[in-house]
Amino acid sequence: MATLEGGQPGKRILLRADMDALPMPEDNDLPFASQVAGRMHACGHDSHTAMLVGAAKILSNHREQIPGTVDFFFQTG
Repeated sequence: MATLEGGQPGKRILLRADMDALPMPEDNDLPFASQVAGRMHACGHDSHTAMLVGAAKILSNHREQIPGTVDFFFQTG
C-alpha cells in the first residue's frame, strides 16, 4: 500500500490492483515465464499492477493539483 497526499483538501480515494497468479502450469520457455511451479500469470493481473504503478507515477507528478488523498493498494490473492 502506498499513499499520496494531494496538495489541496479533499476526499480520500483508493485505487486497487490485484496481483495473484492462476493455479495452472506455464507451458513455455519464455524469459518472463513464472518461476513458481504450478502458477501462471495468464489473467492480466501483471497488467493491473503495471497500470496502478503508472497511475501512481502520473498522479505523483501532479500532486499539487490533486484534492485529497489517494491510496494505492496492491492486493495479493
